[in-house]
Amino acid sequence: MLFKILKFRPFSILLVALPGVALAVQKLKNPIGKNMTLIEFLKSVIEGVTYIAVPIIVLVLIYAGFLFVTSFGDVKKLEKAKSVFLYALVGAVLLLSANLLLDVVHSTTNEILK
Repeated sequence: MLFKILKFRPFSILLVALPGVALAVQKLKNPIGKNMTLIEFLKSVIEGVTYIAVPIIVLVLIYAGFLFVTSFGDVKKLEKAKSVFLYALVGAVLLLSANLLLDVVHSTTNEILK
């Protein structure tokens, strides 16, 4: 008997919750704007990430410079400083090329769809 109740329980919860979900879906509004396309949304996301990430990249580059200066010839510290510097540069290049990549993909898909 208990197995039958447990077997029926998820279905009954679904039946009870379904009308509430349907009403909630009807009242939801578009959070990104009425006339915003996917490309415009992605550009705004990339712009927001850029505003946050550029100061972080600058701080990481300053930290890498500090590691270079304070290594005093120690090979381990010098290797760590080089890797921090390299990762910061790779992150900066990826961040700055994201907008370019988005434009290339957008123009390519527009040409294909014509």
